[in-house]
Amino acid sequence: MPEILDVTGAFSRAALDARLAAERHALRASGAPAALLVLDVDRLGEIAETYGRDRADDVLRGVAARLRERHRCWPYRVDDDAFVVLLPGGDEQAGAELAEIVRASIVIRPIAQLPVTVSVGVAASPPGWGWDDITLGARADAALRRAKSEGRNLAVAHEAGIVTPEEERPRRLLTPQSVVTYEKPSWWSVLTHREPRAAEAAPQHSVAPDPSTVAPAHPVVDDLTQALTREALDWRAAELAARARQNGLAAALIVADIDGFTAVNERFGAHAGDDVLRHAAARIESSGHACPYRTERDTFAVLLVGDDARRAFGVAERIRAAVAGASAGALQLRVSVGVAAAAPGTFDLADAEHRALAALAAARAGGGDQVRLDGMPAASPPAPGAPRVLRAA
Repeated sequence: MPEILDVTGAFSRAALDARLAAERHALRASGAPAALLVLDVDRLGEIAETYGRDRADDVLRGVAARLRERHRCWPYRVDDDAFVVLLPGGDEQAGAELAEIVRASIVIRPIAQLPVTVSVGVAASPPGWGWDDITLGARADAALRRAKSEGRNLAVAHEAGIVTPEEERPRRLLTPQSVVTYEKPSWWSVLTHREPRAAEAAPQHSVAPDPSTVAPAHPVVDDLTQALTREALDWRAAELAARARQNGLAAALIVADIDGFTAVNERFGAHAGDDVLRHAAARIESSGHACPYRTERDTFAVLLVGDDARRAFGVAERIRAAVAGASAGALQLRVSVGVAAAAPGTFDLADAEHRALAALAAARAGGGDQVRLDGMPAASPPAPGAPRVLRAA
């Protein structure tokens, strides 16, 4: 496909322009905000000089794949080492939270056998502007430059516009930093001839509002399992719910619980339990090509964007089978899995979690090591005599 770059597997600049044009009128008509993430791979030039261009291309492919597979974000390559992610319907807060999740999940695992970090800049348009905000890309670039200047491996959000008084704004997870100056970047397309009112004018050259920085130490990664945390799930689900409503996307939630985990801790000790958790998280990630979130001591969740019930069940069954084929030392792993799918445009985490946990309870009541969908059997239970809890291999 010509719109896909062979090197990275990301969409091309031409595909970005086409999507901006296609969504332009819908965003303006709905009055929804729009957020933009610009991700730059840190020190890619040094990687190319040290290990060769092919290795640098492997890093780019790995970053693009992690965006697609773990977070279901569709990256567009706009520069040699930079990608753009669009969040129609997402505000600055949602963009900043997703940027920090993406940044953290890239650094926790090597890519192409190398430690890789990214810097991320975020900007958002006020409601009703959408992609017609001609300085949106410039402000995202300004935030990215701030992330680079602060030492890289950082996500920085740049406030697009003030629509309510300071005291009336929702609580922010961001800390104000100093003013930066931006210029309109070459990669950002101006797709409209709209003449904004004087009070709304978005200048091409200006002193920007104060950017804000998400601290790298924010607890979005679980240190033990290298999965993301419950807080990260809440962030991601809020962004997904807004995007699902805006774009009419289907979504699903998978909840996987390790069978017999309490017995493992009691019989073999906490170290064995920790090994089980680490192995389970790794298997969930690799088998489902998705990002696991650790929501309870021995429970993981996976969010799927654009997946209906049938596809979500397929991912859940792959996760179950992959975990069942793994072992942690002398222990054979087993999981029970519950799945809840939402109709297009209707995703709500509280509702999906309630239904997925009910399905999970049904799977455990049926003996474990099986998948259930919204409380109904979606896969045959294990054959009689098959192991249903963790056991010594």
